[in-house]
Amino acid sequence: MSISAIKEDELLAVRCIAKEVGLRIEFRVISGALWTEVSKNLTYLPVAYSDIFMDYQVAYSSQSSESTTDLSLIIFHGINPAPFGL
Repeated sequence: MSISAIKEDELLAVRCIAKEVGLRIEFRVISGALWTEVSKNLTYLPVAYSDIFMDYQVAYSSQSSESTTDLSLIIFHGINPAPFGL
């Protein structure tokens, strides 16, 4: 997936904030395979966090606003990805 320079700046800003507070993160838009892997390993995945729903939300938002950036991310606890908002 191609990311524009503006969106790269937004992602970099979020990554810098996360790093400042000691968090390791990975963005869905960059690490989609990791998002899918983590979601498949959960006992329960809310529909709102599924790939197809997230893709729909990004497409819908892109049509109704001039600029949309998918900031969906995985936060790590040590070396392991933490479950999504659970």
